[in-house]
Amino acid sequence: MALPRQQISAMPLKDMVTPGATAFALMFALESMARASLATVIPLQTYALFGLPRDVSLAFLAVALTGLAGSFAIPLLIRRIGRRWVYPLGGAAWSWRRRSSSPRR
Repeated sequence: MALPRQQISAMPLKDMVTPGATAFALMFALESMARASLATVIPLQTYALFGLPRDVSLAFLAVALTGLAGSFAIPLLIRRIGRRWVYPLGGAAWSWRRRSSSPRR
């Protein structure tokens, strides 16, 4: 005896045409799930890499301080080179980082 198929209903995208409470709630939920998964996976991977809880804490402290310094440096960078060039500079830095960290064949 076959089981009846369940109807899968997609989210109505016509409601997402204009930003409203539903769109912002969906964006918040997606961002929260991504952040939660990173907050659980990255410490475990770091612990597997370093082996000591103290080293994991020091690595997280270094990353947090670097991120904080980078956040404070962006307005200085905008004043120094202009708003127009900050975004292309960030894209070039991201591209260079991705190219330099990819495995060579």
